[in-house]
Amino acid sequence: MKLGRLPVSLPRRLLQQYNTAALFTHRCSVWSDWWVEVKQGKDAVWRGVDMREVAPMPEAGYRLRVERMLADTLGKKTALSFRKRLAEWIARRLKQKDGMEITGLRIRRALWRTNTPELNFPRGHWERGLDTLPATTQISTLAEYAIVNGTAIVVQARPKGPAGTPQPKIFRRENTSKPAGKA
Repeated sequence: MKLGRLPVSLPRRLLQQYNTAALFTHRCSVWSDWWVEVKQGKDAVWRGVDMREVAPMPEAGYRLRVERMLADTLGKKTALSFRKRLAEWIARRLKQKDGMEITGLRIRRALWRTNTPELNFPRGHWERGLDTLPATTQISTLAEYAIVNGTAIVVQARPKGPAGTPQPKIFRRENTSKPAGKA
């Protein structure tokens, strides 16, 4: 979208900024990133998987297509089935590629505020990894699976929110049917 002509003459650089201002109408106050961690054996530790080696299909910039799909399924009904299928696919892919026998897999999301001072000069210079993120980062586990014979079994799924949340009054329907036996 190009804005209208200005009544004053501006230098070329300022005019370019004015013309592209409509592209950035909202400030991004939080940023997120995705991690997949796997476990081998019963008492093994969780270790991160480099998704660029598992699914090397970049979408744009440094994001991968898998990360974009995970972001697109947040809050949707298909999220649980998608994550389960993704866990099975990753376990199968790691077994084929590296011969790894995966016993557990979890999908994690890191969320942090973009306007915090610790993000100006982060430890690790923006290298991927949960240990290089600032202390203010919120890390949540979206799903955790036990992998048994190539099948993902849900150990922990992301909670859907408080169970006792009432429906807003505007969406409630009044019971208009008459009780049985009364006319």
